[in-house]
Parts: sequence; C-alpha cells; structure tokens
Amino acid sequence: MAKRTIRFITGEEIMIDTKIIALTVFKLQHEMVQTPVVTSTKVYLPATANTWRIYGLAVSPIKANTKGFLKPAKFGGLSYPVLKNRGSNVYEIQTAQFGRVQIYASATTGATVK
Repeated sequence: MAKRTIRFITGEEIMIDTKIIALTVFKLQHEMVQTPVVTSTKVYLPATANTWRIYGLAVSPIKANTKGFLKPAKFGGLSYPVLKNRGSNVYEIQTAQFGRVQIYASATTGATVK
C-alpha cells in the first residue's frame, strides 16, 4: 500500500493510504455524474385540474400513499421536466415544495407527456 504523511498547520501529522483516497474520490465523482437523471421530456398538468396527487419515491403511486397535492389550476397549468420514466405512466419530477416525487400522468387524466 502507498502511504503518505500529511502535516497540518498545527504541526500534527497523520499517515494516510493513498489508494483509499483515490477510491473515495472516484466514488464521489461517479455518484455526482449519476444523479439526477434528466430526460428531454416534460409532463404537463392541465389548468383544469384543481389538484394533482404526488407520491414519495419508495411507495406505489396509489391514493393511500399520497404525499401531497400540486395545484395546476392555481397557476394556469404546470409543467415539470421528467427526471425518470418509471413505466405505466408514472414519472419522477422535482418540485420546490416536496422535492423529488412520483406522479401519475396518463392521457386519461388530462396530462400530456412530450
């Protein structure tokens, strides 16, 4: 193992393993590159919808698991970049109030995804 001594301004010295530091830096850079996943797709919620359910990322997007509500009508409709398409008309979006959440947006709900 390659070891290196680091001397602080205070005069203290520590011995470090340079392989561990290189691995840690690689891991941090890799994680930064992996998130967030952003697509060129947006989800559009119609101005006719008073409320729109949102769901946490670790639950099934069903009524019982509602995390909160968006209010498209209040803003003349809303649109969000799709961060991830989970399939079955379920998408991940980022909101200012709730953070990253799931949303159900099939054509039958009035939402459009393009």
